[in-house]
Amino acid sequence: MHPATLLSMTLLLLTVHLTLATPTPAPGDAPGKRQCDQDCRCAKGIKPGMYCWGCGAVTYPGDLSGVEGDYRNRVFECGTEEQDCCMYGEIKECSGGGAGLCSW
Repeated sequence: MHPATLLSMTLLLLTVHLTLATPTPAPGDAPGKRQCDQDCRCAKGIKPGMYCWGCGAVTYPGDLSGVEGDYRNRVFECGTEEQDCCMYGEIKECSGGGAGLCSW
């Protein structure tokens, strides 16, 4: 096989692999803008990660003035300390205060 053909095939296969290996989230699945100034609180001793309200990891949603929609449909990020808490947008896994995503 000619070296140029081999190189072309290798680049094509690499491109296909990378495209399939890093899918982008579907519209409506992305957590949205991060808000870390509303003073939400996470439970003591939980593992840092992303949590729906229904997981029980977030103990206080914080100041919700200016927040549209129901905070129970949003995803929260907890850090290593109680006050290390950020709120993101609504996602379907957290609908109705569900526990669809607990530390992902």
